[in-house]
Amino acid sequence: MITHAEHHHWLLEIGMGWLGWTEQQTLNTTMSSIITAYRGRIDLLKTLLGQSSDKTQPQGRMKPATAANVLAVFRRLG
Repeated sequence: MITHAEHHHWLLEIGMGWLGWTEQQTLNTTMSSIITAYRGRIDLLKTLLGQSSDKTQPQGRMKPATAANVLAVFRRLG
């Protein structure tokens, strides 16, 4: 069983680490909003890395954000 203090610490790690929020922003946000934002960040990272499920996979000509693909985009931009 996880303690209240451990859960609070975990939420602070998500807010301040994964999401890049300040401590005050994290403390002023509800627990459900922190978890929802965390899930959104995970989905974003999966999409950028080409690991998202079919329901969240971008449609069209988008390719996974591999180093080679990112460099190719920057080269095209000049």
